[in-house]
Amino acid sequence: MNNPNDNALKPNTILRGHSYTYTIEKKLGNGTFGITYLANTRIKLVGALGEVETTIQVAIKEFFMHDINGREGNRVTCGSNAGIYYNYKHRFFREAQNLSKFNHPHIVKVLETFEENDTAYFAMEFIEGGNLNDFIKNNGDLSDHEALKAILQIGEALSLMHRNKILHLDLKPQNIMRRRNGELVLIDFGLSKQFDINGEPESSTHIGGGTIGYAPIEQANYRKGNGFPATLDIYALGATLFKILTGTIPPEASEIFNDGFPTDIMRKMGINDNIIQLTSWAMEPMKAKRPQSVEEFLSEVKRLLPTASQNKHPQTVTTPLKQSEQSATPTIPILEKCNGLQIRWNDSCSENKKQEIRELIKHMQIIGHNNQIIYSEYDSETVVSYPLMSLCDKTWQWVYPLLLSGNTDGIPPQKTIRNILYITQQLERCTGLPFRIAEKKELRFTNSGIFDNIIGTLYYSTQDSSFKYTDCNTGDIKNIEINSFSFAALAGYFDFQLVCDRPTSIYSENGWFDVPYTQERVDEIQPIGFGLYKIRAKKRWNITSPQSPMNRFLPEYYENITEINIYNIPGPRFGYTYLGIKAQKGDTTSFYQFDGGFKLIESYTKEELEMRKRFT
Repeated sequence: MNNPNDNALKPNTILRGHSYTYTIEKKLGNGTFGITYLANTRIKLVGALGEVETTIQVAIKEFFMHDINGREGNRVTCGSNAGIYYNYKHRFFREAQNLSKFNHPHIVKVLETFEENDTAYFAMEFIEGGNLNDFIKNNGDLSDHEALKAILQIGEALSLMHRNKILHLDLKPQNIMRRRNGELVLIDFGLSKQFDINGEPESSTHIGGGTIGYAPIEQANYRKGNGFPATLDIYALGATLFKILTGTIPPEASEIFNDGFPTDIMRKMGINDNIIQLTSWAMEPMKAKRPQSVEEFLSEVKRLLPTASQNKHPQTVTTPLKQSEQSATPTIPILEKCNGLQIRWNDSCSENKKQEIRELIKHMQIIGHNNQIIYSEYDSETVVSYPLMSLCDKTWQWVYPLLLSGNTDGIPPQKTIRNILYITQQLERCTGLPFRIAEKKELRFTNSGIFDNIIGTLYYSTQDSSFKYTDCNTGDIKNIEINSFSFAALAGYFDFQLVCDRPTSIYSENGWFDVPYTQERVDEIQPIGFGLYKIRAKKRWNITSPQSPMNRFLPEYYENITEINIYNIPGPRFGYTYLGIKAQKGDTTSFYQFDGGFKLIESYTKEELEMRKRFT
């Protein structure tokens, strides 16, 4: 994956639009589909004194997808992902078109759209005051009166959009700029979607999943045929009001669904009960219970505004929200909780295996924290910090019973790469939790514990997508090359350590899963190892989506994709052994090696494979 910090255009780069020439001053931030810059341009002002030329500052958004684009000089490249690139580039142009339709004091204004450097740009007004999220960070939560005034401004902008059948789909304080005079302006229409007069999306692209805390549950699973879903933006408007009033990130929609709206937290801060009810009305988990139009919601805002308190709240919540203190009857199955982790059991997992996994999880300990970050036009924010859990160097002690219980040939399982991959993926599948093999920086040792002819400690390198190990005798770092002439890699005994990235599942049986950034609608997502996932839309499996939890791509869809493991392509002598996946389409099997991504080695029909087996 490209580092966003390495791919921005350099200061003083010249961009030539249709009407103006722009000079880049600096990068402002990274959005979902691009990089935003501060630039200056010369314009002519005509008035009573004649014509005057002056320099103004503008914001320029460049179409650049960090997961698939690179840069050669100023030119943007897309490698083998041209189809994905041009599809999303069309979205980018649509964002500019949607913005250019409006002339509203609370919607950012577009100057022009143009193409250069094999990509697209649009120039818009630069708003100096910073975003609303930063204002809240620096000044604390707003009073009831200030919060309602802010929501009224953004609600009026949203109302105009909805009258033009456009959804914003990523409304949050990071996407609201604050002018120096206090007026608010809505920005970042990267996920916006145009609907026709019949209430159907005009493009075939999916609705994005939005941002944790600001998107309702149904947004990631939106289906056509239900009319214009104004309630998606209304939920986000209510969540924005929550953030303005409390200064904290709203609870996830699934948490409200399970535990109820956190009324007590807001009440303890001195927020008026009518405004609490207003907020919870917009953030109802069931869309039918929300206001059905922005105008309906704003009418209540206007009713409460004259009597709303202008005093700051007596106390401020400065830590992330915990579960609501109020009791609520769950309306979906409760996830089993164990040692701080929430397990979503797979139906195929036996009771004996569940008990063995519970014992394993009970012995995991916190070794650090992982931050989930959301990005917007000019800003990024840590949404939540999750504990990084590990079995440390006791991993084999607790996974070995699982290997024994799955063993049917009577031979004790060996501590090989094949078995390490197998047990890690079994744990992911059984629990829904993101188990994986530790990286080098995550290894922890509390005793020497090297036994049974262990040759070293295996770990996964994210830098080059490979396995390495530290030699237990010399301490040297060694690469493992898995091929026909490296049998030590297959038969050698390795120590390893197991980690879990976060306490909750990022995927579920109904297709809705929890990612901190935009995700295209999918029907199913399954782990294949290393925290990577295969994705199904209808009957087609693939490993692709620029905003998916992983960023490796296959060039086409398949009917079946295996988990990552060690496979053999039949052929002369011993064939070719590799680490990767097999992908099936019809009677053709494609073999993809996992090496800095998925690289196609060979594709063979069923008859061709049978023929090759004769020479193996």
